[in-house]
Amino acid sequence: MEENPYPDKKPPFIVVPFNSVPFQLFGEALAEVIGDNQKVKTAITRGLIDNMAKSNNGQIGMRKGALDMTNRKRFIKGENFEFNGTPGDFWQGSYNQIPSSAFDMLALQNNEIESQTGTKSFSGGISGNSLGSSATGVRSAMDATSVRRIHLVRNIAENMIKPLMRKWLAYDSMFLEEEEIVRITNEEFIPIKRDDLSGNLDIDINISTAEDNSAKSQELSFLLQTLGNSMPFEITQIVIAEIAKLSKMPDLEKQIRDFKQQPDPAQEQLKQLDMQRMQMEIEKLKADVADKNARAAENQIDAKVKIAKMKREEAQARAINSKADLDDLQLLKLDNQVDEQLAADEKELDRQHQMRLAQYQAQNGDRNIGIK
Repeated sequence: MEENPYPDKKPPFIVVPFNSVPFQLFGEALAEVIGDNQKVKTAITRGLIDNMAKSNNGQIGMRKGALDMTNRKRFIKGENFEFNGTPGDFWQGSYNQIPSSAFDMLALQNNEIESQTGTKSFSGGISGNSLGSSATGVRSAMDATSVRRIHLVRNIAENMIKPLMRKWLAYDSMFLEEEEIVRITNEEFIPIKRDDLSGNLDIDINISTAEDNSAKSQELSFLLQTLGNSMPFEITQIVIAEIAKLSKMPDLEKQIRDFKQQPDPAQEQLKQLDMQRMQMEIEKLKADVADKNARAAENQIDAKVKIAKMKREEAQARAINSKADLDDLQLLKLDNQVDEQLAADEKELDRQHQMRLAQYQAQNGDRNIGIK
């Protein structure tokens, strides 16, 4: 008749059924799942025990008259005795023969129980031979066990761990001190205030089984064997750390992830020397290229100078040839008296012109008419 004092307004405990069933508080127990198989195993075992209990194991029978009274007493006491007849006159009792079908039925029930519970027996558990001697049979047997076990683990994580952590967070926001020191890792501690825990937090839980982790670890190991030294050291470090994580070795995982490969001084010096050598080779190549460019420029200038000299020499040759032609022409003119002939022709033209002018004036009077 009192209000719930807890911050989540729920009872301070959690009920987690092994296998949840709607509208049932306790759910379905694992014994109920394998109850029929257990009853069949019990019935078969009881029949085997009754068969052996009703047998005459350990009893000995003999033919009448094979032993007299004295030797009979010795026989009962376990002493040496004498008998009449053959060894066939004595009969040794034993357990009745149990049919093999009874053991086959027991093995069938054990296999089904192991598949449902996800737990193997001490005798070796189920194998692929029980479902067929093939890779598919082995995989089916492992899948049946793994599926059941992962179902159980997931049920615990979803129905117990997550509600429990939510309840803890709700209680922390009410019952913790104003400031608490929270350990994030083995080396990192941070202070946190109580008010920071009152908000809604997302809780995610990754679940796995030993079979899943072993399969992933084998796949990563095969990856390392296949690639070998072709992978960079950083990728190899990540893969090895993941293998350590799957193998449940957190300390080794942290050491691997935090490991920083220290360079070898000799190797570093060799790298520096190689770098210097490469830089010197590059500088030498640059100098060679600059020298080739300078020589190419000089060759171009030389070519231009040679072309200019050639043109100048050609002009000089043409001038010399032209002067020689002029001299030859003057000599030819002098030889042929071209100038005198031209002067005589000019005088003859002037005389003819004066004669035509005088004739025209005589015909047209003394008018001042210019004739061109």
